[in-house]
Parts: sequence; structure tokens; C-alpha cells
Amino acid sequence: VFGSLGAPSNVAKPTKDSSVAIFWLGAVGLIAADGAKIASASRMICVITEMTDWKFDLSVKCTGHIDVCFLSLNFLDWWGVAVLIGSCVQDTPLNFLNERTLKGTFFENSTPRLDIPSIVEKYLNKELELEKFITHTLPILLINKAF
Repeated sequence: VFGSLGAPSNVAKPTKDSSVAIFWLGAVGLIAADGAKIASASRMICVITEMTDWKFDLSVKCTGHIDVCFLSLNFLDWWGVAVLIGSCVQDTPLNFLNERTLKGTFFENSTPRLDIPSIVEKYLNKELELEKFITHTLPILLINKAF
């Protein structure tokens, strides 16, 4: 949760008129989608790669797959901002025409002392549903078997 919830708001900084594309809907992508919703973006789309005619103000890439890195930039409108959660291959040629911006994020550019209490508050106020991510529970003595 801490590594992706704030990526849309802390790094991409959407306005109420912004459209946000989320690439790759694993747990990280779903949490980033919740972050875009909490940030009040006007339109949030979880991208299917066949949606080639769409353009977005912001995109959030939630995987290390290089093809998705390209897509997150190609789906941007002029002056768009792409946020990368996870890394791309180091020698990847990317197109930055039309004043597009690429931003990396390390733990969503957060301040743990401030942001963790905010996440807990959002959870307690039912603004953030985390139960959907819990698939199994184990006693603490079996923590090493969980991974």
C-alpha cells in the first residue's frame, strides 16, 4: 500500500480535470487506482493495451515490463506525465516529444511519518478498502512460510 497509493497524488499531482491511466492491474496497480480516486482525478482508466486511440494527462506504470513502459508514455497527451512504479530496462529508448515528462518514484515520494497515519485514517474512514487484498492469514510463527 505504502509503495503505490500516493504515486498518483504525490508524484503525478492530478487536478480535478485530469485523466489518469493505470497500467498493469496487480495489487500495486489496484492500489494506485485507489490513489487516483482519492486524489479526485476526473477520469481514471485501467488500461487494456488495445485501447490505442486514448490519450491521458497522467499515466502510472505498475510493472517492470519494458513494453508497458513504452505504452505508459505513448498513451500520454501533449505535456503528459508518466510515473514509473518499478523499473524499466536501463538502456530503453523512449520518446519524449511533445514535452512529455517521465518521473520515477521511490516509495511514492512519501514522508512515512506523515503519510502512514494518513493511509491508516483513510482505511478507518472506509475511503480505502484493503480487505480485497487479503487472501490468506497465518499465525505470526509461520511468517517465513508466507513468502
